[in-house]
Amino acid sequence: MPRSITLRGYEENFQTGDRVVKGSCAYRFPIVDISKGAGSAPFFAKQLFAEVFYEGGRTWDDEGEGDERGWLDSMGLEVNFSLKLLRFLRIAPGLGFAYAPDRPKGDDDGLDERYQIYIVIKGFVNF
Repeated sequence: MPRSITLRGYEENFQTGDRVVKGSCAYRFPIVDISKGAGSAPFFAKQLFAEVFYEGGRTWDDEGEGDERGWLDSMGLEVNFSLKLLRFLRIAPGLGFAYAPDRPKGDDDGLDERYQIYIVIKGFVNF
């Protein structure tokens, strides 16, 4: 069954195989507790929070042969804004930064591909 399991900071299929192991560790902490609505607007702002994370993983095939890249690491920071839309839909859109040390440094154009900025929308996050 084809599927994609990615690490933040790496594109899909950066490492491929029949078997995969992935681990993740994150620490979330509140920055600002807002807990206010905006008059009759259909949303309620809860809080601004950040997440520091580490992810690691690798793949291999049925013969035990691993991808030549071995274990991949990823670490970074996300800042999210927790809110409730239309009284029921709880989401946390945010902006993230990931550092992937096992990616190639990049071309001669000056861009280092090991650093990545991305947009994320998480489901309900409660602390």
